Amino acid sequence: MYDDLHIFIKVAEIANYSKAAILLKTSQATITRRLQSLEQELGVNLIKRNSRTFELTDKGKLVYEKMVESVKDFNTTLSDFKENKDVIRGTLKIAIPAALSYELITPLLSKFNQSYPQVQLIVSYTSNPIDLMKDDYNLAISTILPTSQNSKVKLLKKFQFKLYTTPEYIKSHGKLKKPEDLNNHNVIGLMSLDGHLRVSYPLTNVKTGKETIINHQASVYINNLLHGIQLAKTGNFIIGGWDELMKTELENGSIIPVLEDYLFGEMSCYFIRHNNTPSKLENLFTDFIFKSLGV
Repeated sequence: MYDDLHIFIKVAEIANYSKAAILLKTSQATITRRLQSLEQELGVNLIKRNSRTFELTDKGKLVYEKMVESVKDFNTTLSDFKENKDVIRGTLKIAIPAALSYELITPLLSKFNQSYPQVQLIVSYTSNPIDLMKDDYNLAISTILPTSQNSKVKLLKKFQFKLYTTPEYIKSHGKLKKPEDLNNHNVIGLMSLDGHLRVSYPLTNVKTGKETIINHQASVYINNLLHGIQLAKTGNFIIGGWDELMKTELENGSIIPVLEDYLFGEMSCYFIRHNNTPSKLENLFTDFIFKSLGV
């Protein structure tokens, strides 16, 4: 019955037979057969079969609510039994933003891999909203607060958004002295995940604390700051970002700050994990992430 409950809970969370089959590495026919077996054993209907969309019956919702934590805690305990104190093994699926992890996390993943060679890391670089259940991740870092209530969320860090360019750009176009000068310069604009083009940005004077809004219509918009760095390196653009993202370029002098007395907003970074008891492996990677980000 445990295996059938495990399948039922996964299908209930994903609400899609085909996606559940892929994540569970089985067929839809097998899932249907196992769920029917579970219904027969429990003597109740768990899923509405006359609905066009996946929907649990009232009894199905009750079984899910009563069993979800117990099944997940059992999975965690089972995983810990497989991990002795000398050898940590298992698979960990994580989601992290590409730009945020570029300098802070990715360069250190090899160290984690060398420390735990029998751990398989499956890393997805994504800036999309995260749902651990539906996307089948163990852990995630995101700049977007999850809407699902089935996860624990911790604010890891806030990154201050600043402007940068190359020494060649300043030599060709002159030094910026005040925010209003941006209207006469080629600043790369930001595009949100839904394709919205930003034309206004919060502005804070770090010396006086004065806050205002600055408007700027860009000639080039992007949705990936890593490519923005490459555009800035051509010597033709000013780009937004944060010091940690520009770490290598700031150290070698290929990128320099612009309007250093001003911040153009901040970006919050969240750590997301399941509500159930974490496995030993999840705790190890959590500690690794916290140390990488200096939390």
